[in-house]
Formats: sequence, C-alpha cells, structure tokens
Amino acid sequence: MKCSGKGAPPQNPQSQHPKDKEEGISCYKPDGFHPVRISEIFNNSYIVIRKLGRGRCSSIWLVQDFFTSAEKKYAMKVLGAECCGTGDRNHPGYEHVSILHDLFTYKGPNGDHICLIFDLYWFDERKIPTPLVQKFMRQLLQALEYAHERGVIHTDIYVKEGYNLMNLNIALSDWGVASFINRRLTEEIQPLLLRTPGVLLSAPWDEKVDIWNLGALVPELVFGQNMFSAEDKKGVYSGDQGVVSEVFDEEGNVKVKELDKVVRLEKRFEGMDVKERRKFVAFVGGMLVLDPARRPSAKELLGDEWLKHNYDESFIEEEL
Repeated sequence: MKCSGKGAPPQNPQSQHPKDKEEGISCYKPDGFHPVRISEIFNNSYIVIRKLGRGRCSSIWLVQDFFTSAEKKYAMKVLGAECCGTGDRNHPGYEHVSILHDLFTYKGPNGDHICLIFDLYWFDERKIPTPLVQKFMRQLLQALEYAHERGVIHTDIYVKEGYNLMNLNIALSDWGVASFINRRLTEEIQPLLLRTPGVLLSAPWDEKVDIWNLGALVPELVFGQNMFSAEDKKGVYSGDQGVVSEVFDEEGNVKVKELDKVVRLEKRFEGMDVKERRKFVAFVGGMLVLDPARRPSAKELLGDEWLKHNYDESFIEEEL
C-alpha cells in the first residue's frame, strides 16, 4: 500500500489482508465475475492497464480514459453479474463520500456487468499522526451520518479506503457491498479483523455494524497495529462462529471465566498520555460495546471529547 498521493498508484502493491487473495477461476462463470483483459476497452472510453485488487462481489482495475485525458487514471470496479438518488450536497458528510465518476453496463460472456468509475486514491500503510486521525475520524463519521440518514450501511470499512493525504482529507469509498437498512446484498459483511461479534454469531445487524467497524479501525491508524486477530490456533484466518465461541455462549453472552484472557483498552493503550488515554479509551470503547443498541450513532460520536482537538496542519504535513 505504498503511496505518493492522489492519482499515483503504487508500483508493487502488497498486502496480507485476506481480502487481497485472488478470487479464483470459479468466480468467472455465468452470473459471476467478468473476465477482464489487459487493454480491454470499456464503455468506449476506459482502457484497462492492470488489476488493482478485488472485493467480495467485484474485481478492481486501473484504467485510463484515453479520449478525454491521456494522463488521467481511475479505479474501475466491475461488479459480478448477479449484482445487476440524489445526494444532499449541503450535508457536511457529502464531500467525504467517494463520488461516482461514471457508471455503465458492460455485456460479457458471463452476463451483464455494472462498472463503477471513482476517483483514484492511494496512501501509505503506516502510523498516522494522531491529530490527523482525529480529523479523519470526524470526516468518516460525517460520511457515515450522511449514509445512515439515507438508510445505507457501508458494511466494509477498512484501512485501504480512500485516504487523500495530498489534501489532508479522507473520502469513504468502496461501496460495492453496501446494504440498505431494509434490503441487504449479503449477510457476510465486514473485513475479518474488523467484524463485529454479532455478525460472527449470525445475529441480526443494522447500521451500528459500521460504528464497531470504525472503532476497531482507529487503533490501527494511531498505532499501526491490528486491534483484533481473526486467526485460529493454527494461524488460519476464519470467519466461522468458532472464532468467538471461546468467549461467547450460544446466546451471545460473554463467558465470565474467559475474561481473564482479554487485554483491556486501558492496558492496551498505556503508552499514551494519561488524559489523552482516558478520552481515547472512552471514544474507542463506546464504539466497541457488544450490544449494538448501546453503541452511539455517528452523529453522537461527532461530539465526542477525543475529537475536539486543535492542530496545526503545517505540523501534520511535516510529520507525513
């Protein structure tokens, strides 16, 4: 995930995230993925340069619009064939939601494929200065408030989503598996390392899964370390209920006898300044409450004490 800012893709992108593994030839079938080819032209405009990655229901490609700009490149998401409003520009979260540049349907041998064209963003995979994380959190919460007010749940927030470090702003992107509150694309949501226990237990879920997702992501941005591990005793990633069976009973209650294995947030972040740690633990801990009904909304979190931080933007630029 090496970065040189907006519009500059890395030469050798690498990641150990489970989502980055190749989807396999079995996905390329009728009603499945489209077999995109290098140099293939989409919508009489976009020529495919190389593959960037994939999502749960799509493949992602670096493309160039050779008609309007020889230098301009985009990220094109090609949804599987089975996947086949107007926004409020005055809402503060509107500018922090990745805006669709183009949309078209491409007819391939496996069916009709919806292709989405977004602005291309890249960033460094490293620790980010805390004041900048606080700024990012405000912007992401504004984006989530904007989405949730419209009945949309992102369901897939993780560290690769849309940092624009050149402008010190962030955009929440990759809405390919987003769901409506009353209509869902899939029940299998969220990156494994950021997945809420309720989803692992196949419990009902709502927009509060985005809040948990964001809460698990904050320490990763501040400290450069994953908040949780989804590995079993053999070191294999698993999304099965067995991942949480040692801590939760069949009804989803915490087994008290297992709590001695849990590293509490106060201990996890003991290297922080005491006053800063108190605010940080309250902010993160509130989002990681097990009961979704008790998690604050995005709008409520925007008033949190930890986000009330004055910073010098020139200092952040020097740190980057």
